[in-house]
Amino acid sequence: EYDFYFQTVLLLDAGADRDAANGDGQPAIKGIEGTKVGFEAWDNPVTILRAADDREQLNLAMTRLEQADPKEVDKAMLAQVGMAKRKACKTAWDSDRFANIMRRF
Repeated sequence: EYDFYFQTVLLLDAGADRDAANGDGQPAIKGIEGTKVGFEAWDNPVTILRAADDREQLNLAMTRLEQADPKEVDKAMLAQVGMAKRKACKTAWDSDRFANIMRRF
């Protein structure tokens, strides 16, 4: 399954039915297998960070992380995704902000 946060927002804003069921009865918003819930949910802050590719998207992801309930975030997964994003988005990455976010969790 995939992490397409920004595409999901676009589709939902255009009127897509988040509850439309696939052939196995899984609602669209929970992914093909129905496993996109909790730490893996489409709108989990770590999922948003994983999907972010530019400065604006990274800013949104970090804002959501700053606002998140610590119970919603898997700290190990956050650290792993953060390290990958730091390498992939060198010019847009805010290391100080991410370090402060990590301290929250």
